[in-house]
Amino acid sequence: QKKSIIRDIIDCGIMGIEAYHSKHTREQTSYFEKTALEHKLLITGGSDCRGDPVLLGSLRIPEELLYELKNK
Repeated sequence: QKKSIIRDIIDCGIMGIEAYHSKHTREQTSYFEKTALEHKLLITGGSDCRGDPVLLGSLRIPEELLYELKNK
């Protein structure tokens, strides 16, 4: 089911996928990265920190993804 929803969203024209998230497992991150690469989408990420300062800055995202995002 998850795969079909993602495919539907891709078909609607999204530009990127949040592969890096503080609650994603390694397997989920890998899946979302692979999906984004297969469909030539941007790979994004964040801690999704909404009022919990403990999470802020706790997630490392590859720096090269920032440059790809800035160049779009």
